[in-house]
Amino acid sequence: MKILTLNCPNCGAPFSPPTEKNSCFCANCGTKMIIDDGQVFVNINIFKKTENITRLIDDAKIEKQKQKTERIARWQYVTLLIGSFGFFLAIIWLGLRYL
Repeated sequence: MKILTLNCPNCGAPFSPPTEKNSCFCANCGTKMIIDDGQVFVNINIFKKTENITRLIDDAKIEKQKQKTERIARWQYVTLLIGSFGFFLAIIWLGLRYL
């Protein structure tokens, strides 16, 4: 019995198994499949899963850096306000002292 079309067990995309080889890769998701007597065995696509995990970690690092930058910007703003307030108090004090 010859199977002409199968679906990838990982993503469901249809594919035609090669007749001369006992393994193939899904063109859609890259999952390696081993075909033996009409049964499909799947090797998990570790590279793609690692790539997804790496992207999630990178996204988390970017979000953490963004929060840190926002915190620094708020601190600089508060410091500027306090400094300005102190400067104006000094001007007022000097102005009242020499009147």
